Amino acid sequence: MSGQAQSIAELHRAVINYRGGAEGLVAFTVEAPVREPLRLLAAATSPSAEVGLDVPAFFWEEKDGPTWIGLGSAFERSLTPERGLLGLQSEFVDGLRGLETVHVGRPPLWPVRVFGGLAFEHEIPADSPWSAFGAGRFVIPRWSYVRDRGAAWFMLVLDARRGIHAQADQVRREGEIWFTALHTPWYSSRPPVVSVRRPNRETWTQAIECIRDRVRKDLVGKAVLTRDTHVESATRLDTASSVWRLVHEPSGSVRFAFAPAGRPGPSFIGLTPERLVRLTDQELVTEALAGTAPDESQAADPNALLASTKDREEHLHVVRFIMDRLGPVCAQLDDGPPRIRRLRHVTHLTTPITGRLSASLHVLDVVKALHPTPATGGVPLGAARALIGSLERRPRGWYTGPIGWFDAAGNGDFWVALRSGLIHGRTATVFVGAGIVRDSIPDNEWSETLLKERSVLAGLGVVG
Repeated sequence: MSGQAQSIAELHRAVINYRGGAEGLVAFTVEAPVREPLRLLAAATSPSAEVGLDVPAFFWEEKDGPTWIGLGSAFERSLTPERGLLGLQSEFVDGLRGLETVHVGRPPLWPVRVFGGLAFEHEIPADSPWSAFGAGRFVIPRWSYVRDRGAAWFMLVLDARRGIHAQADQVRREGEIWFTALHTPWYSSRPPVVSVRRPNRETWTQAIECIRDRVRKDLVGKAVLTRDTHVESATRLDTASSVWRLVHEPSGSVRFAFAPAGRPGPSFIGLTPERLVRLTDQELVTEALAGTAPDESQAADPNALLASTKDREEHLHVVRFIMDRLGPVCAQLDDGPPRIRRLRHVTHLTTPITGRLSASLHVLDVVKALHPTPATGGVPLGAARALIGSLERRPRGWYTGPIGWFDAAGNGDFWVALRSGLIHGRTATVFVGAGIVRDSIPDNEWSETLLKERSVLAGLGVVG
């Protein structure tokens, strides 16, 4: 029996032989062949895939960290005005309580994870391109494939309330599909892009002048203005191929993709350099990332960005906000002087911030305290959001929202969904933005957005 068939048989046998008394979720794990995880993303999102299922798919890969692909849903909740983030969190805490795990062979290096994200806005209009994502959505995948440190596992999560044994035949059928997809050769080809459209530059300039006027009148201290670039291809854009072409930043990044409806619907992809918060046993890591210069100008004068009054002001707004928000819940909170962080096309000012919570909190508690920071919203937040809404005139959706994962212990890692795009059929929308303060120059901010969008445009197959 091949290794592929052996893995399927062992997992199926574990489900049939289950004799536990779980009343909720049960996770089964089995070692799997080490293959390219994007093959599974292609199977879940590409209509041309030889095998696959139309199920939600989530891809997550931190540079030098494990690669996860989640397929289907064992347990999920969406953010609603009635439920709210804390209500959603409570339902996942209850859902994960008593999670039973059955390991077939060597256990995986990581526990079951919940994946998802939140929109920048509190509500998403029904006619928005983001309607399939909603204001927030979190999923415990039915199937997960995890590749890390030269090994790989499949995780299967079943709801005991549906009867574990009653799901055995379905598990076998699904397992055969995903294991076959994992072994099916997958090729990425560059799509025939026919157009790239950006908004009117004069409109962009007028919006920046409006923000600067509000800053001068002390109505806001900073506001982040975003814009779109629209890409059209002669053929359907492929989610897995686009993610494959996103190249990790040397200084750290996360590649992600979320397709809430599988093949029929849209996919949100990105390569973000900005962590919102990582929480591990009440130890937290975050950062202030604001203030930008072209990478070539930084190479010519390494101290230029640190010496820039405009960029230091923009950066300080973010540092103060994070320290003020986390200070009341931390027994220890430390920051340092700003430093330079070089990315592939731009250079940022960054201030690493670490701390230890004074009481036990879930990572979503910290996300709620931090989102949105002035790096994506502005100062003061209420006035900045109102101004942003009047100028952008379209929902940002999950762009600039927190995206990431958490586990049953309340640990987790969330990043800000920057350098990203929304794919639907033959079209994609790439999102970029810039922080506007008193001394912002419209032409410079426009040039900054052109640099920021290059990585995602390359992922979509745009050359040059």
